[in-house]
Amino acid sequence: MGQLIGQLLDETLGQLFGQLLDETLGQLYWSVVIETS
Repeated sequence: MGQLIGQLLDETLGQLFGQLLDETLGQLYWSVVIETS
């Protein structure tokens, strides 16, 4: 049971972290593109 909860937590945190990372990198990318253009 604990293993299942741990796996679920890992997947949820992984998705949240991935989404946050995508948004942060996206914002950084566009700010650089806009500044350098």
